[in-house]
Amino acid sequence: MKNRMKRIAFLAAILGLAVIAASCSANKDGAKFKQEYEVLNGQTTPDGAHIYKQVEIPVKNPFEYVDGETAKTLITSKTGVLYMGFPECPWCRTLLPALIAAYNDSGYKGRIYYYNALDDRDSLSLSDTGEIVTDKPGAQVYHDLVKILYNYLGPYKGLNDPTIKRIYLPTTVFFKNGAVTAVHLTTIDSQKDGYDVLTDEQFNELKNKLVDEIKTVTG
Repeated sequence: MKNRMKRIAFLAAILGLAVIAASCSANKDGAKFKQEYEVLNGQTTPDGAHIYKQVEIPVKNPFEYVDGETAKTLITSKTGVLYMGFPECPWCRTLLPALIAAYNDSGYKGRIYYYNALDDRDSLSLSDTGEIVTDKPGAQVYHDLVKILYNYLGPYKGLNDPTIKRIYLPTTVFFKNGAVTAVHLTTIDSQKDGYDVLTDEQFNELKNKLVDEIKTVTG
């Protein structure tokens, strides 16, 4: 009996350490995410044409960094939310406050996985003769994700070929038990410029759409 109790206590201690380690890792990612986006607040864009939009990220936030391979595994086998974007993206900086508000309103308790897909994407263009040119090849995992999300994605702009799809950022993917339940592209249709500030009505429209999409995971 004593040995059994010792084993139970040992396992409980190990489990407790695992929970603490996971919490520390999550807190570290959350702090990194907050710093990565907020450091640009009020700064001028490299071309000098715009000012980066103010984004306030809570100290305790649900974002967890993942790479492309992990993102692919999550979408095809797990349940959760994946946000693909990057800090300099004006549309991403519009989406994030609404996504965080939707997370809070939905009651969702899981993580929001964060994958910066910018460097993994390919870059294509149309030559003077109408041929599609690969200016920068994309990573294989990026092409895998395009295949997985193909039916949700819009065409690669400027190529005159609707069969070639592209993951424009931000793209937010909702998935349950390895099946995609919803994909949210960019922000809302009424936002015509990424640097535009949403009205309260537009913000609530975006937030409510995201709440509904989160519920496809929790429901």
